[in-house]
Amino acid sequence: MNTVTLSIASREDVTRRALSAFGGERQGAHISFESVELLWQTLSKRPRNARQQISGSKLMTQGRSLS
Repeated sequence: MNTVTLSIASREDVTRRALSAFGGERQGAHISFESVELLWQTLSKRPRNARQQISGSKLMTQGRSLS
């Protein structure tokens, strides 16, 4: 099974991860967002429905529940 990690990350965090990847360190698949609001806007035009669906599937990001 393939895993993609959704996270809320600063620009500095994303740059640090990219530089590590360019240096050969495996990072895994990541999709980072600057804020929770941008994450919800991207996932769905109806954030409330997306939140309910994701909460039901127990999606986690960086050890924190998105619900």
